[in-house]
Amino acid sequence: MTNQTPVQGKGTFALPSPLYDVLKDTTQIYLPAFGVLYFGLGQIWPLYEPDKVVATITLFVAFLGTCLKISTSSYNKSYKSVDGSLKVNADAGGAIPQKLSVDLTSEELADREKITLSVEPQVTEGTSMDPRNIKRASQN
Repeated sequence: MTNQTPVQGKGTFALPSPLYDVLKDTTQIYLPAFGVLYFGLGQIWPLYEPDKVVATITLFVAFLGTCLKISTSSYNKSYKSVDGSLKVNADAGGAIPQKLSVDLTSEELADREKITLSVEPQVTEGTSMDPRNIKRASQN
């Protein structure tokens, strides 16, 4: 089961996407399964020091998991993790006009099952989107 990254041609994780997918599967599925198998067989057959082998595998899993988390966090904080934006601007009448901007071609959009948008409030002083009004409302 591969984790396909949703962004094609717009950038990558800190790790290249194919490498990330392989490392994620290896870290979450294959290494833990191999460790359990080796330990279980080590209880039945005279395999080489099962407790040390499993401890070593666990250390690799922890190291790779940390690297993957750092890579995912840096990607999620970047503009590369979104396919467009929804700009929301509250006018004085209380209506909320929106502007949708998708940064994909129609061909890229047709190949997707999902897209990810960021919400970008456009603040106008004195409106309901004004941070001062939001803060006051949340304190009540």
